[in-house]
Amino acid sequence: GNAGSAFVATQAEVMQSESVLADAVASIPRAAHLDEDDDAVADAVEAVQASPISGTQVVALGYLGPDANHGVALLEAIVSAYKRALGAAEASVQREKLQAKQAEIDVLEIEAAELEANLDVMRKENGTFGSAEDTSTAQARVLQDLAEQMAEVRNQRIALENRLATGGDQLAILDPATRSLQEQLWAAEADLSRVRLSLTERHPAVEAAQREVTVLRRQLAANSKKTPEALKRDIAASIGLEKELERVYDRERAAMGAIERERREESLLLAELERVRELSNIRRSELLDQRLLTRLAETGEIGVTARLIERPSLPAGAAWPRPKLLLPMGALGGLLVGFVIAVISLQRERELSRSAEEAWVPPTRARAGVEIR
Repeated sequence: GNAGSAFVATQAEVMQSESVLADAVASIPRAAHLDEDDDAVADAVEAVQASPISGTQVVALGYLGPDANHGVALLEAIVSAYKRALGAAEASVQREKLQAKQAEIDVLEIEAAELEANLDVMRKENGTFGSAEDTSTAQARVLQDLAEQMAEVRNQRIALENRLATGGDQLAILDPATRSLQEQLWAAEADLSRVRLSLTERHPAVEAAQREVTVLRRQLAANSKKTPEALKRDIAASIGLEKELERVYDRERAAMGAIERERREESLLLAELERVRELSNIRRSELLDQRLLTRLAETGEIGVTARLIERPSLPAGAAWPRPKLLLPMGALGGLLVGFVIAVISLQRERELSRSAEEAWVPPTRARAGVEIR
């Protein structure tokens, strides 16, 4: 099913490999021309030839041996063994991919467990219960409540200071207790005036009304004197409460900074944990598909496929040897070789003779004179 001359050539090598030939030889009866000591696989390796046909996806299988019937059976067995080898190879590849997917999921699960452990350790070290996001939200509400309390106390202090700054009768009027006494005094004086219209001064009702007016006037006078001091005490208490709230607010704001840092660190861990879990889920989905591919490969439904397009057949006649063709070719070859040897020998003798003639020198006479003193 795969194109390419290189792929077809590779498959041809696989067909005539020892593993495929050994499987094929084991599936058929032993050849009659082999002795007991002969290696059937080695004989098949020498006799079988797989040749890719150029420009096609076809491989030609041939057998050259003494037993044509055995060759036909061997070629058919080779095709069957090759198909089994393809199926086994594809199944092995898919099983390896399946194991790789499972190993990757195991690694992701271990990484997720480590991240969860780090998250628990971080929360224990920080002393938080639940997530840092919830802690940060709760701390923000605490700061908001403190800010509202500080604003309320500050407004009360400012109101008290304003009342104290007015002074005099206006201060008494602004005081709720003083205003209540003033209203009671007005009512008592009105009652006294009413009873005086109809009764004498010594009448018990007039005397009682007069006593009530006198008591209320004394209380109003005393309260008017005490109001500034009470306001000063209230202002001092408000200032102390305001300072205390500011200290608490500063402490909680510093805690908020630490919680925010913890929240960012936890957010990074949670994001990494979410990424690992998402990747693990993706690999689990791929694992299901890979299991299906593995089952299909084991049943031979996917991968490289091969089919026999022409069954092996016996030759019409003996392919080897051919005496009528070999004898003339042998004689012609022998004559040609003898002629070449004769030409070479003659040429060599001529070269040796020429070398000997050039090396011969004729004899000559020589004289020598010696002077003696």
